[in-house]
Formats: sequence, C-alpha cells, structure tokens
Amino acid sequence: MEIVFDFPHVFSPDSSPAESANVERASRDLLTFVNRAFCKGKPGCVGPATGRRAGEFFSFNFPHVFTPTSSRADNAMVIRACLDFLIHVNEDFLSRRPPMRGLFDSGVHYERTTIWDSIPALYKRGYGDCKSLSAALIAQYRHVNRPALPSFRYTPRPGAGTQADYHILVQTEEGFEDPSKILGMPHGDDW
Repeated sequence: MEIVFDFPHVFSPDSSPAESANVERASRDLLTFVNRAFCKGKPGCVGPATGRRAGEFFSFNFPHVFTPTSSRADNAMVIRACLDFLIHVNEDFLSRRPPMRGLFDSGVHYERTTIWDSIPALYKRGYGDCKSLSAALIAQYRHVNRPALPSFRYTPRPGAGTQADYHILVQTEEGFEDPSKILGMPHGDDW
C-alpha cells in the first residue's frame, strides 16, 4: 500500500532548513520503525517499506500491509506509525508559525481523501477525513499542553480477509472526540 503525505510548508522558499531537516529525519524514523517491526525475529531482513519525496509530497510504500493476508496487528502498527509521523510534523509546524485558527474554526469540513494532509495542506484543501482531521486536532491540543492521543477503530470488510475500514478518533482525558463527525461526516458513516 502506498501512503502519501502532503507537506506544502516544508520544502517551500519560506520554510526553514531546520523544519525541512526535522521532516526528513521523522520520515527516516518512520521507515526504520516499520521495517524493524516487520523484520522482528527474521535474520538478515531489511524490511519492505520504502519512501520517497516529490516536491511537497512524501510517499511511503508498505507492501506488507493492507492486503488480504496481512495481519490486523501489522496494519494497525503502520496506521499508528503514520499517525504519529503526521502529528509530529503538525506539532513542529505549529511550534514554528504564528498562532492560527483552530480546526473547528478553520472552515474545513469532512470529506474522504487518500492523502494524509498536514495542517497547511488540510486548510488549503478545505476538507479532509479522519486521519488528517484527527492528526491536526491532536497537534493543536498538544500545542496548548492538552494531552491527546490517536485512537482508531476498525470494521472488517466482508469477504476481504483481514482487511478492514479504519476510523480515527482523538482520545483526551475527557474521553473520545470525533472531529470527522463534528465537521460533517455523514450519519451513515458513524462509528
């Protein structure tokens, strides 16, 4: 499976070298983590995950997950690693930029996408789904020292082996928040 992230703020003329270096380092860390987890107990394994950058887009290829034979544990591990990566990039973005509108005041609404959008990409697009919305909200909460974690649920796809549809929520000390629902996810998509 290929997972693409959009970071328009990173390799642009107004981005700092430190910001670009942070994202490059975090992308290497993501690949290292996934490949080590996949290779656990397999002598000589270097892992199947790869990554590349094209302009503002980072693309990761994870051929060992989200297939009919991949395990739910491996799928969940990659989702969590990708969420942590996006949240980290968003937190770094917020720490380097002037204060901005919060997610619920941004005009962004829920709509499905295949791209994992950073905060500036999400706000520019004007819509996103659970992965980008939750990562943005978690980074914003953490930016003001409010603890928050990603939490996801899945529903098995009938006849698709271990494949499932995932939905990402925000867990805080007060409970769970669903920014997708707040921002207009259709009622039939409720989790």
